[in-house]
Amino acid sequence: MSDSGRKRNIALHNSVSALERIADYRLVTWTPASNVFWDAPSQSTSVTIVSSEQMRETAMIYEVRDYHYRTDLFDAYKRWAEEAVPVLKSKLDIVGFWVDSGIEPEVSGTDPMNPPLGQANITWIIRWESKVQRDERLPEVIASEEWQGVWAKHPDPDGYRQMLGRFMEEM
Repeated sequence: MSDSGRKRNIALHNSVSALERIADYRLVTWTPASNVFWDAPSQSTSVTIVSSEQMRETAMIYEVRDYHYRTDLFDAYKRWAEEAVPVLKSKLDIVGFWVDSGIEPEVSGTDPMNPPLGQANITWIIRWESKVQRDERLPEVIASEEWQGVWAKHPDPDGYRQMLGRFMEEM
C-alpha cells in the first residue's frame, strides 16, 4: 500500500472510530467503494448515521407468540397447523413455528416455577419492521379470505387456554 493509501486508511479508521464513540448516534452502514483502502483517490466512502431514537423507530422487532392449547385436542391442532402454517408463512415473515415435542421442559434459575397451565405447547415467531407495521398488517392477514378459510377448519378456536405475545429486539 502506498503512503497516501495508508494515510487515507488511517484517517478513515479514525473517523469511523470517532463516530462509534458518539453516545447518541450509531454507525449503521459503512460501505467502502472498491479499492477505497488502496491508492484510488477517485473512490469514495458512504457512511450513514442515525440517532438512537431513529434506531428504535426503525429496528426490526420479533413477536414471540406462546400458546397453551388444549392437550386433549393437541394432535388435531397439529394436523390443522400443517395447513395453517404454510398460509401464515405466505402472508407473514415467520421465523419459525414450533409445537411441543413431548420432552419434559428444563426449568431452572434462582426462583424456578412451573406455571399452573404448564409450559406453552405452541410457540411461533413473526419478524416485523415495526410495531406499527404489525398493528396494521396482522388484522389484514386475519381478515383475509384465505386465512378465514383455514380458520374455519380449526379443531377448537376457543381451545387456547392462554395466549402470550411478547415483542423482542435482536441484540
